[in-house]
Amino acid sequence: MRIRAALSVLCVTALAAGLVYAAPPGQIRVQVNLVNLFATVRDKHKAIITGLKMADFQVFEDGQAQEITNFSAESDLPITLGLLIDTSGSEEFMLGIEKEMGSRFLRRVMRKGDLAMVMTFDLDVDLLADFTDDHSRLDRAINRAQGNAAAGGVGQGPVPTSRNNGGTDFYDAVIAADGGDQGVAKKLTDETGGRMIVVRSEKNLEQAFDQISEELRSQYTIGYLPSNKARDGSYRKIRVEMKNKDYSALARRGYYAPTK
Repeated sequence: MRIRAALSVLCVTALAAGLVYAAPPGQIRVQVNLVNLFATVRDKHKAIITGLKMADFQVFEDGQAQEITNFSAESDLPITLGLLIDTSGSEEFMLGIEKEMGSRFLRRVMRKGDLAMVMTFDLDVDLLADFTDDHSRLDRAINRAQGNAAAGGVGQGPVPTSRNNGGTDFYDAVIAADGGDQGVAKKLTDETGGRMIVVRSEKNLEQAFDQISEELRSQYTIGYLPSNKARDGSYRKIRVEMKNKDYSALARRGYYAPTK
């Protein structure tokens, strides 16, 4: 099994298996009425907690307790990364820093067995390097990224859309203290169960990369059959709680019910 993830200048997202592109924020796909979540658990000191069992978790949908039917603990798995570089006009003066951060992230995080791709997005989405473990090819692709002054900020903008039956699990945001749209990133991470990391120093940047790598390789998979069977396309709020109140779970906050 392989954990899939995507990193942008602003965001890192873990993807469900089988996806090439990320689904729009706030969406999760439901197959055979089963809702799947990825969760990372930390203690009060922000240390990742491993070795938990299904009985340690509680899941609520729109305030109603749900019965967990599927559970697994994943750790130290190979990951597939996607580096998404925002080349819109709002990032014109940050593009050089973004490219450097992206290259450093891949060099620091990738291990044997990992794969990565490189894409840019503004008004369009362009694939600069397909999945590979070749660092030289990835660096060349990152260096080819060019800004598009005609494109505005990301806003509601062109987050790549899914081409398969799956969805994003969470976004983590890595933002330089003096750049990046923190409002957009905060909204994105809040909706998908990720978190925003503001980078203010060289040391802080390396710590952010290490935290993301650890999170991607240490996750719990939780599945449940919603008690609400209506296929009405409505948004369902999800809350994942830990029976040990010294722990907290990071997971997406909801999904849209199917309509068919």
